[in-house]
Amino acid sequence: METNTELLSFDLKGFVTQQREFSAGAFRPGSRKVGVANHILEECNEAQSQPDDLSEWVDLMLLSLDAAWRSGLSASEIARRIAPGRHRAGEGDLIDCLKRGDHKVTEWAIGEDGEPMTGTDNALYWIRGCARELKSDVPVSPSLFVTMFCSACDGALSNGFEPEAIARGLIEKLTRNKKRVWPDWRNFSENDAINHER
Repeated sequence: METNTELLSFDLKGFVTQQREFSAGAFRPGSRKVGVANHILEECNEAQSQPDDLSEWVDLMLLSLDAAWRSGLSASEIARRIAPGRHRAGEGDLIDCLKRGDHKVTEWAIGEDGEPMTGTDNALYWIRGCARELKSDVPVSPSLFVTMFCSACDGALSNGFEPEAIARGLIEKLTRNKKRVWPDWRNFSENDAINHER
């Protein structure tokens, strides 16, 4: 009988390193910023239609990490910016960061009705804005990637997912992605979203 052990911490730096190795091989090394941004916008539509599906939020988190390392940030920089920790020993622990609320970097967007957006709508507002900025010719700040990742975390949390479930979802999704069959990236332009074969 398999036991479901509790996930007590999550090493974001180590995870980003693994995700980068997989992604560079599956989707090509280099920037691909427009292709990643296009994929993020596709995933936003999926999260909008299925906000109670953790895998949709995890997809957005993985793509934001992909965009961050492709922009030149190291795994250490990404972990430090997303999960700074209160002291050196806690730096890069995503579960601890989410429990403390240290990840919250976005403001409440104002909807068409003049009221602050909340939950899914607020998270996707910020992610879509960041993806559009990523597609532009303007150099982007590292804070853009933090906003995307943390907004996706907020979206998952606002739909009832606990920090441990989010961390486990990231690990499981990367494990599944490594086992999937992906088309040869050389058959796609840098601006294309690349999806696994179904």
